[in-house]
Amino acid sequence: MRIFFTLLLAALFFIPQSQAGDKWGGGITFSPNLSFVTFKGGDELTVSINKERFRTFAQNALLNGTFFIEKKYFKSIFALGAGMGYRQLSEQTKAVLDGDLEEVSTYIHDYATLPLYMRIYVTKKWYIKTGVTSLINLDNSLTEIAKSISSGKTSTTNTEDENIYSLFNFSTDWGVGYTFLNKKIKMDLEPVYTYNLMGLLKGEVDANAYQSTLGLAMSIRM
Repeated sequence: MRIFFTLLLAALFFIPQSQAGDKWGGGITFSPNLSFVTFKGGDELTVSINKERFRTFAQNALLNGTFFIEKKYFKSIFALGAGMGYRQLSEQTKAVLDGDLEEVSTYIHDYATLPLYMRIYVTKKWYIKTGVTSLINLDNSLTEIAKSISSGKTSTTNTEDENIYSLFNFSTDWGVGYTFLNKKIKMDLEPVYTYNLMGLLKGEVDANAYQSTLGLAMSIRM
């Protein structure tokens, strides 16, 4: 992973320009996404229980935001870029307690992000994008919503999350995008998929959670 980062940064800053038109650019990306988890571990029973407890997708759509710079090469056929931003991931459990109380627990994780990517144009407007993002865990929170099935009354509680989470993680990022061209400003629309390479929980656990997201990114760049 470190070798990938080193090579991509070296390429970004030191590959000689191939054409006079090659240049630097930059912009900002927003991406609402759905977050979900899969489980891996040595204890098959724990993995199976977690798969049943955790919802396939978190109900809330989460936001990502990234400022980035990039350099275009070979008549803008491909670009290498780096950025700094924010990503929020979550997972949810749903259970019925005492036959009448439905409880939904939402775990939310806030990350600072350092993405590195390559964008390759297949045509003038269509492109493929791939890269790796460094994730630095900033905060973790847990919200529990209890609802009475019979009366419909709900109560919300913010409680302490007793899990111990990893400070650092990495995600692989994939997307296919379309560019709307303008003389000075370009806008990209891009379905994106990310997958965290390391488990969410720190230390040795029976089943660790690996987070993924599906989303639609919109970038405005110069």
